[in-house]
Amino acid sequence: LYRLTNMHVFLHRGRKIMAATSFPDVIFLADAETLTLIGKIKVRDKGSGLTGCVVGSLSPSFNGERLYVQTKRSFQVMDVSDGHVRWQQDYFFNHMCFNHMITSTDCDW
Repeated sequence: LYRLTNMHVFLHRGRKIMAATSFPDVIFLADAETLTLIGKIKVRDKGSGLTGCVVGSLSPSFNGERLYVQTKRSFQVMDVSDGHVRWQQDYFFNHMCFNHMITSTDCDW
């Protein structure tokens, strides 16, 4: 059994995709129109040298090609199409995962 924690619906190459995080380390991808499972991505904290990954949140990029994924030990940018990690920043210490993240162009602080 999986515990789904949060999800986003977005366009990926003209298709409505739903990406949902599940505890502890899986992202489910589904067709948002039919709720048909497309696949799942097993998330790993590759560079930390520690075992066990806990996904906190995700947010899609504006063009729908990437997912920004925050875990307990890293921040990752991964491809929606194949789950490949394109960039990862490890944290020095473990930290508490937040539940919701939104990609925004509003940076006028």
